[in-house]
Amino acid sequence: NCVAKAARDGIRTYLIVPEQFSFESERALSRRLGEEAFERVEVLSFTSLCNRIFREYGGLAGNYLSGGGKYILMDLAIEQMREQMKVYARQAYSPAFTQSLCRTVSQLKTAGISPKQLVEQADALEDELLLQKTQEIGTIYGMYEALLERGFADPDDDLTRAEELLKDHPFFEGMAVYFDAFDGFTGQEYRIIRRVFEQADEVGFSLCVDKPEDDEHGMGIFSAGKRTLMRLMSLAREAGMQAAPPVVLKELHRAKTEGMRQVVEGMFTPSTEAGGEELEEVRAASAKDPYEEMEYVASEIERLVREQGYRYREIAMITRGASGYFPMVRAAFLKRGIPVFLDERRKVDAKPLFQFCSSALKIACMNFAGEDVLRLLKTGLIAMEPEEIALLEDYSFRWNLRGSMWKVPFQSHPKGFGRE
Repeated sequence: NCVAKAARDGIRTYLIVPEQFSFESERALSRRLGEEAFERVEVLSFTSLCNRIFREYGGLAGNYLSGGGKYILMDLAIEQMREQMKVYARQAYSPAFTQSLCRTVSQLKTAGISPKQLVEQADALEDELLLQKTQEIGTIYGMYEALLERGFADPDDDLTRAEELLKDHPFFEGMAVYFDAFDGFTGQEYRIIRRVFEQADEVGFSLCVDKPEDDEHGMGIFSAGKRTLMRLMSLAREAGMQAAPPVVLKELHRAKTEGMRQVVEGMFTPSTEAGGEELEEVRAASAKDPYEEMEYVASEIERLVREQGYRYREIAMITRGASGYFPMVRAAFLKRGIPVFLDERRKVDAKPLFQFCSSALKIACMNFAGEDVLRLLKTGLIAMEPEEIALLEDYSFRWNLRGSMWKVPFQSHPKGFGRE
């Protein structure tokens, strides 16, 4: 409602959401606002916000490091500091140590901690071993940053660089900025938010809490959201922005039936008393293991489709830790012929089209290496049957096909030497 009101009032508005919600948020806003008002709203993630700031004030140019580039630069940093290391002297030659430091530095940057701050905080530690470890990590971190300044850019620094630009440029001036769907924010993000408070005319946040007060003293289900709320209120006051009292939205819009309303309202309450009469749309079932769970779910889907006329596309299954269930889902659903789409993240290089293009390029560059040819054939995008590909693969291994041997007719016997 706040975003819609600001847009209809003619105010340039940013809605900042997590990366994975940007498309859905744009679609929902376009449906609600209409074309004219939607033109005044832009949905951004923190990543795309940095891109917008860099385009406006400079900062896009740079030799950005990939994961491999970070590893090489970190290895160089360790090598430079190796003679000064005591605690990590033995680990300094280990690739696993380099990878671990890459992850550690990435986490430190996300938290907004610089090498200088890390070393300064280490001096306050009473444990001597922990002090030395922290100092050595801080020193390597500092050398890594020094190597970066030779002409490289670390993507983990984008938010920090954007915040530095905002110190001198009123990017959010005259705007309304809203943040939605976040559970919390990192140290870097809080610094950006501080600049938003200082520059924007109106700022709003939506957080998942039951009430502003944390009566559970940090141990409740919503305590993390309440800590975020308190920190945002403090940042607003520090930036000189008047913070309005939090508005608690008590009306439940997502539950379409009485049964789901009772589940949502009672799920996180300490009471164990059953309320109301039994409701058909909510059932609880117990299974001895995930395999039995998926067998039950598959049988229920089959029953709904056959007996009640549901369509498969009208049924969704939601589970916590979904990736652990994927093998069981595939097995149970395949057995009953139930079509299923699994919302799982896969690497793009595992896709058939990508492998086809990649293998074709490698074949051209590496002069028909056997493994590249076979990888291309197995993508399923070549007009060959699986049995034919299997026979060709066996032939290539038997006769060690490589290079120009793939370009001439296959005249050797498929079963090897000594055969007619």
